[in-house]
Amino acid sequence: MIGDFCKAPLPLRVEGLVEPRTNGPPCKPAGFEGFSVIRARVFLADDNREILDRVAVVLADEFDIVGAVCDGQALLDAAARLQPDVVVLDISMPVLNGLEAAKSLRQSGSSIKIVFLTVNTNREVVRAALETGALGYVAKAHLQKDLVPAIKAALAGVSFVSPSIRRSKE
Repeated sequence: MIGDFCKAPLPLRVEGLVEPRTNGPPCKPAGFEGFSVIRARVFLADDNREILDRVAVVLADEFDIVGAVCDGQALLDAAARLQPDVVVLDISMPVLNGLEAAKSLRQSGSSIKIVFLTVNTNREVVRAALETGALGYVAKAHLQKDLVPAIKAALAGVSFVSPSIRRSKE
């Protein structure tokens, strides 16, 4: 049914056809062989290489990881060059912290979506991160379950804060 094709997961950008994602490879109806599904492009920034590797594994099935850096200034340089759809960044990074990097992205007029992935669950820090224009805030302790939904929400223009953080604020 053609209406079912409009229920694709949020991170997919499509050239000509939207298909629902399943566990197997996508199935295209006859006559649509020339169309392709373009996955959202995600860039990572964290000063911990083990976290970068872990995040890349978690996101690999849903998104294209276009690069990773270990400091905020390198993020700004790479984001300007690569133009990812989303950046996932930590707050505590050398050279330029994540909050400053996010502010700089917004001030430059960039439309890149921003999702923070951090250990910091302090209310004021969460608020400050969202005030930079970020749409997502994920606790590293819950990255396995929260990061993909946070990126999908950001791509749809919707805010996402890890439920564990929201519960701790109540």
